[in-house]
Amino acid sequence: MNQLDTLFSMTEDLNTNSDEDADIVSDSESAQSLIQYYVEQERSLSLQRTYILHMSCSQGVADKLFLGLSNCTSVVYDIETLSKVACLSGHDRTITGVKVGAGEDDVVFTSSLDGTIKLWDLRLHNNMVREYKDASEGDDKLKPISSFDISSKKTVIAAGTELFDGDAFMLFWDARSTKLLGGYWESHRDDITHIQFHPSKKDWLATGSTDGLMNVFDISECSEDDALLYSMNTESSVDKLQWFMCLNEVDGLSCITHTQDLQVWETDGVIPYAKHMQRDIIAKVMHRTSSDYCYLVDFLPEDSDDEVSLLAGSTAGKGECLKMLKVQKKTLTPVAVFNGNKQIVRSCCSIKQKNLLVTGGESGFFTLWKSDGLSQNISAASLKVKTKSKHSSVGKKPY
Repeated sequence: MNQLDTLFSMTEDLNTNSDEDADIVSDSESAQSLIQYYVEQERSLSLQRTYILHMSCSQGVADKLFLGLSNCTSVVYDIETLSKVACLSGHDRTITGVKVGAGEDDVVFTSSLDGTIKLWDLRLHNNMVREYKDASEGDDKLKPISSFDISSKKTVIAAGTELFDGDAFMLFWDARSTKLLGGYWESHRDDITHIQFHPSKKDWLATGSTDGLMNVFDISECSEDDALLYSMNTESSVDKLQWFMCLNEVDGLSCITHTQDLQVWETDGVIPYAKHMQRDIIAKVMHRTSSDYCYLVDFLPEDSDDEVSLLAGSTAGKGECLKMLKVQKKTLTPVAVFNGNKQIVRSCCSIKQKNLLVTGGESGFFTLWKSDGLSQNISAASLKVKTKSKHSSVGKKPY
């Protein structure tokens, strides 16, 4: 079962009897404690059932929104006019990532389970200008790419794959020439679900997998064995991950699991930075009556390196419930509510210079959100998360 099939199946399961979930607190109580987000603008893509699975925003002069859809295409919208700028068709399997070229408004990368990462330049009649793939075994045996990222210096592209002939691969290309630089295949035992470069350490790379491991590599080392710095065993299945800075100035990794739990780790010493936040705890922080329908969307970029911010929702009804949570000083706190949400959300990004958040989801439209920027007393709604005093020893090597 591929990623899209899993997503459809999960949604159908979550929607069963979803009317049993509701907010514990009233709208008036929520307004007193949370930042309020309101719909600024909204645009539907089509009348067909098309999920918005991935999104990325340019942050330059001409703001554009790049969307990866469940029909294997990507579309580009102008943020100011909400008009469609381009439709990028070239993948023949599920799109697994969309990333805008750093500092550029017209350049975007897309990845797919078809085994390719494509670079598009909107200035060249929407043409694909480069294609990155591992064709070492022929074009008919490309490794299915499940996640990718670009180094901070824009020189290296790294990608993780689903299992291929019994191995899960990390592949590396020269971003400027499409040359395959090499790969790792011994550190993960199952699909690599997320891959992310460190925001400032250009050679550090984090990976998450359904084998339960989050690994940190220094890819400047000559071998995979030497490159593997840390391995954290979540004892779950990793869906998404995010770098952050712990209070003691140690690099941290947070992750969302496929069971909708949140974990926050220190990399130095490979210990949990805070107690793992299971789904029932997250539902309590969200003030929901049932944890069965609560889900985590994705992490949001933060202005402060020592905070973890993410979106969470409920599949109850039409998926109207959408809130923002933060981990601040090991405290999980609800900080914002989104008024007027009409769908189960699957992707998000921020346009900081316009103070906008963008969400997209299962009903096939994207929403631009603006906040009132006000919160009065969020401490009463927060939940203290204590650091574990005992933890299982996790070695440097995953096995």
